Formats: sequence, structure tokens, C-alpha cells
Amino acid sequence: MNIIEKHFIDRSRKYGNLPYCCTMSPDGEYIAYLKANGNAETLVLKAINGSCNVVLASNTFILSPCFVSDTLCWSEKCGADWILRYTRIAAAGEQVQELSLPGRPMSLSACSADEGKRGWLVWEQRNGKKTRLYMASVINGNISAVREVDTGRWNAYDPVCATDTNNQLHIAYCAFKNGNYRIMIQPVDLDGSIDVNKAMRVSNESGPCVYPSLSRRSQGGVWFSFTCLDVPGNLEFVYPYVQHLRRASQLACFRSRGLTRVGLFENGRVAAPLAPPSPQVRQGNIAAMRVFGSEGSARSHVFEDHQGVVRLLLRQHVDEDKSCVFPDNPPLTKPKVAPTPTGAHRYPDICIMTLEKKGWSESESIIPRAHFPSPIAFCLREDHLRICFTQDGRASGHRTSGEWFDNQGELAVGIIDVKLEPLDSFDYVCKDVVMTPIDGPSIEEPVIVRERTGKQITVWGQTHCHTIISVCNRELEHDAHFNYRFIQDVQHADFAAMTDHEYNTGPVEETFMKKLADYYYFRNQFVSLPGYEWTGSYCNHDGGPFGHLNVLWFGDDATAFKIHNPADLDDPGNTPERLWQCYKHDPVLTIPHHVVDALHWYNWSFWSEGCFTPVVEIFQDNRGSGESPRAPGVANFMHIDNAKWIVNALKEGKHFGFIAGADHFGLALAGVKVDKLTRQALFDALRRRECFATTGCTLEMTFEGNGQPMGSIVNSKEIEFTFKADSPELIQELHVLRNGEIYKTIAVQEKHCSYNWKTTRCNNKEFWYCRILLTNGEIAWSSPIWLEKENEV
Repeated sequence: MNIIEKHFIDRSRKYGNLPYCCTMSPDGEYIAYLKANGNAETLVLKAINGSCNVVLASNTFILSPCFVSDTLCWSEKCGADWILRYTRIAAAGEQVQELSLPGRPMSLSACSADEGKRGWLVWEQRNGKKTRLYMASVINGNISAVREVDTGRWNAYDPVCATDTNNQLHIAYCAFKNGNYRIMIQPVDLDGSIDVNKAMRVSNESGPCVYPSLSRRSQGGVWFSFTCLDVPGNLEFVYPYVQHLRRASQLACFRSRGLTRVGLFENGRVAAPLAPPSPQVRQGNIAAMRVFGSEGSARSHVFEDHQGVVRLLLRQHVDEDKSCVFPDNPPLTKPKVAPTPTGAHRYPDICIMTLEKKGWSESESIIPRAHFPSPIAFCLREDHLRICFTQDGRASGHRTSGEWFDNQGELAVGIIDVKLEPLDSFDYVCKDVVMTPIDGPSIEEPVIVRERTGKQITVWGQTHCHTIISVCNRELEHDAHFNYRFIQDVQHADFAAMTDHEYNTGPVEETFMKKLADYYYFRNQFVSLPGYEWTGSYCNHDGGPFGHLNVLWFGDDATAFKIHNPADLDDPGNTPERLWQCYKHDPVLTIPHHVVDALHWYNWSFWSEGCFTPVVEIFQDNRGSGESPRAPGVANFMHIDNAKWIVNALKEGKHFGFIAGADHFGLALAGVKVDKLTRQALFDALRRRECFATTGCTLEMTFEGNGQPMGSIVNSKEIEFTFKADSPELIQELHVLRNGEIYKTIAVQEKHCSYNWKTTRCNNKEFWYCRILLTNGEIAWSSPIWLEKENEV
């Protein structure tokens, strides 16, 4: 591989409008990209030669810009709606048209047919927690013949398309089918008609399969690639408390490295090119579609060059530290703070691999630190490959080494021209892949039928979930789209917040977080919350360290949400009390988590009674329970000496409810009682502490004292408690706790549990709560009910 030319189209640093998320026209002459300022985006169209520079949309949110033939398409937030908009390049800025369908468009992708005279556009259309795929023909800048691609029986994502040598269209996509993520290919007839029941599964793995690509094969059919999350990652910090098989398979979604697969699809045949593995790998894998050497990969794009040689572009986390090497003139400005040194913690590189006679070549990095894992856009002219890219020159570490503190490092979009090394032309031996007759194991949570009881419903969700924005271990993280999908598809949850560390959040990341929270928010169907993790450990100023708070915004206007950093001495919200002062007029909660972690313990001397801290995470996926030292759910994780556990804080007179959070592992959930599914209703329910925590199971729970719900303060000496739970799996036993000590244990061994008891208040401010254990190891906790005497001094 020989780099002929590399230059930047646009570049900026922290206080400018930062460019990112670029795509390129099929002829390689135009580039479109976004510019972000923290609250909104601009869509820019530029000619590579500089003759065209047009702003197509501004002061809004934009997703998935995509070229189809001579037309640029994108999804844009227009008022309260998201609309597919498009314009012909020749009329850019003058004639912008719209296509309106039920739902919100995203994941646009395209290909050309009839020697470029016609294009095909495919995309994903979201409506609440459901998606459908659509395709359309694009001729002379006009979109027509819109058709549905899938049956609608399952959610489908990330469609891509390609034509074969007969101009027959093929569409590949990821489907959450039979409880796991599978790759499907849908053939389309030459006249554009489609039988949605003819989609074929082409992935044959037990792990989740995501991010497909397609390209034409010169000898017929299409090449396809995808990523399977099935290479165990670094488990050094994984201490899962719940260990049943379904949870282990769910955990693998977040703690496995990707490995790319490449295959052939032709007339319903699924085959794999013969790729002899390295000597360390058993020969039985030669026809299993695996790309040996692609460990740590995310999105990929397979293609065939002018010689018929199969090549693979892929986003891959590589160990070699090229993060500060920028071979261009002039180079990106380097940050004063050194970037994170290890590949697992950096954004992935764009790399290239070649399928040679001896097998797959070693992966070679083209663009180090290529920012977000979006689809790779490129064009091929004989032996010249042109790729458009985003490259990140900013610092990307923890605390004061993060992007927040880097005012010099740049983010840029550009193009690179690569001359492909000639190889002897040869025909690949493709062997049929024996597809299993079933889809493989399900990772889906079992569900129970939810019925309204009076005016309330129970909803479940995540208040603490990281994405690839957080530096902690980017190789094992996903983008927010994957997290939202997993939360909805696998967990059947109803709300979620992506809470990345504030020190890794610059204007681009802040815009992206707000944009996706807006896109996925459907009132009364699914609530997405803007948020971040306020990381106050190691902050020793003004009475610190403080611990960590998940800061969640419940207002409709996400652009009013401001992020604060406890490590920034110039930030007005750099202590909990100052943070609360900054948010005193805002619909914000600041939720403590992993309160007894040895390194990141919570400083309980900072407390906002009844306002910003109405709930606390009692359980987190890897750190386990913070309830009390010997309670069920306590993991083998390092706890601070003389730790102040949650029961200790309750005994001190603090009032807060219980929720659970996933952090980097995606599983633990909060259950909340709401009258409707909106941001405001969730805010109100959490403020009144009417919520409970689970290690990941979606069960129903009700706990009342004298008819008042969990989270209540009951002013009565005599009290009657009622507890009920319905679970999709067997409940082993119920624990009733008084002031953190077990008052009663009830054996259950059923999916339903109920228990009533009467008692007399023994002392003021005593608190009661319930804990249930399932036979599979899952746990759930109700929020407490307090018994207090009115006007007691």
C-alpha cells in the first residue's frame, strides 16, 4: 500500500465548530460532513477541488448523510419531526426536497446501477421501539418507487445495498431475530419488486452479528462482511455477581472484541473464500468466513478491486501507538496532553486487509484514531483507492488528560488516496457454508405481561450506560445506537440515558449525545435522556474527593442542558453543591453510584435531601451491591476501608430510593412507577422515590405501607405493609428488612410473590424495604418506606 496524497478538507479545535461524520460521492469528487458546536449541527457539502462549498442545513440535528449517484440524502430534525431530505449536487442549496414516511429515518446507504444512471437508496425508519427498512430508486435527483424491505416481524438495522453483474439489487441488514442479532440478505428482482419473505440469514454464529457491508463480485453474486462479537475481551475488571447463562451471553455483547466475517452470496448460496488461517489456528476454520487478524474490529466494508482481488476496509483497535502520527502537510496540531497510549482505549483506526492466496494479509493502518465508528466511505478508480475520514488529534485520557482539557488538539475531516499494490490475479476457491437450521441461542430477556393497575404502569430502563465516547475501554464499548437497540430489543426496557464521562466530552460528543437523545425519544413509547457521568473521584479541592454522579436531564429542550466538570477548577459546577446551584432551576437529577468502590467511593457529606439525589444506585453490574457488607449481591470488588454503605447512610436519616445501573456492562435496570411514559413523568416518579432496582430482570414490584407507595414517609405508629412481585422466572425467596436487618424470610419457589404484615413503629425514622432473590441468581430491591413521627424534635 502506498499513500499518494492525504489532505484535510476541514479542521478545528475545541472552541470552533468541529467537523466529523463525513461521507463521499461515488465518483470521489465531493464530500459531505457535519460540524458540531455542542448544541446543534451544520451539514456542509464540499468539492474535493474546492469549487463547491454549500451549507445545506444548520442549527439542527442531522443523521446519516449519504450520496446516491448525483444526489445527497440525509435525515434532519425539522421542528418536532425527523425527515429524509435530499438534493441533487448540481442544485445543492437551491432545491432541497423531502420524503415523509411514518417514523424517523436513519442509517442511509446507497449503491449505483445501470452504469451510474440510477441509484438505490436504503434506510431504517424508526417509530417508537420499532423499525422498518425501506428502499427507493433515485434517478436524476428524484426518489421514487419506495418499498418496504422487511416483514416488520422483527427490528432491522443498518441496511446496505449492492448490485451484482446482472444489476440485480441485494440488501443486507442486521435483524434482531429470534432473540439475537443476525445478518440477513434480501434479493430484489430486476424490476425493483421485492418479496420480503425471501430474506436469508447469512450469519452462522452464536454471538451477536452486526454492521453488514455489501459489494459486487465480478464473477457473480455479492461479497458481504459483518462483525461478530465473539472474541472474549480483557476480563480483568469483570466481577459479575449474577452468573446464569443468559446473563453471560448478554454480558458478552459488551465485553467481547469484534471479529470480521467475509462471505459470498449468490442465488441463495452462502459461501466463504478459502482463507488458510495462521499456524496457530486449527485448520477446521478455513471456510468459516473468519478474517484472521481482524480482532478488535467494528464496522467493515468488503470490496473487490479492478484485478478481482478481495480487500477489506475496517475500523479496528490496533495495539501499535500511531495515535499522534499524522503524515500530512501541515499535520494536525498535537495536544499538550499526551493521548491515551493503548489501542483498546483509543478510537479505532481505519485499516486495510487483502485476501491473498496464502490467506488474509496483516492489517495495515491507514488512518490512526479515526474517531466515531461510522460506515467507511470510499471510491475505487482502477488501482487508486480514495477514502474520506475523520481523524482525531485531541487528547483522549482520564480526568485532566481528557478532551475537556485539550484546547490545542484538532478534529478534522479529509481524504486520502492510496495506491493498491498489484497482485497476481487469481480465482478464489469458495466453499459452501453449512448454515445451521436454527438461529442459535437467544440473549433476550423473558417478559411478563404488563397491565395497568389504576393509573400507573411499571417501566424499566437504564440511567447509567457508557458508549465508545468514554475512554475506559473503547475496544469493548459500542456506539449509542447499539446501546439503545440492546436496551429495547433484549431488555424490553422503556427508557435510557447514555452517561459518558465528562472529561471525554467535547462539543462533538456533547452534540452527539443530545442528538441521539432527541432522535430516540418517543413520548409514551420510549424515553431517552441526555446525561453524563460527573466524575468527582481524585478531585481534592473544596472538601473532595466527591465520588461519581450520573447527571440526567428530564427537560424537553436538550440544548438547554449544560455539562460541568469537577476536575476543572474554573468550572462553576466543580463541586456537588456548586453543581446543584447551577441546576437549581432545571429538571435535573444527580444520582450517586458505586458508593463503596475503593477508588471511586461516594462522599456522603455532600447530599441534596429531597431534590437532586432522591435515588441511589444500590447495584451496578461489575461492582455489585452497595447495600451492606454481607448482603446478597455484594461482589468480590475492592471496597474502601470503613466504607459508608447504603444502609449506613439510611441510618443517618437520609431519604432516597433504590435503582440499579449498568455502567459499562449493559444489564442492571431501574424500575419506575409512572402514570405515563414521558421525561416529566419519570422525573416526578424518581423525585418521589417510587422506584426499585433489579440486576437486569424485568419484573413487577409493588411495596406499600398503609396504602402509600415505596419511597413514602408514613406518619403513623401502626402500619400495615403489602408487598407483591411478578417475575418471568422463579422467585426463590423474599427478604423483609427493617433498618437494614432481615425481619422475615419467606420461601416462594413461584413466579408470583405476595406478603402482608402489620407492625408498630419502634423508633422514629425507622425504614423498611424488601429484597427478592430469583432462583437464577437475579436480585431486586424495593425502595424503602420510612416510619416517622410528625413534628418530632
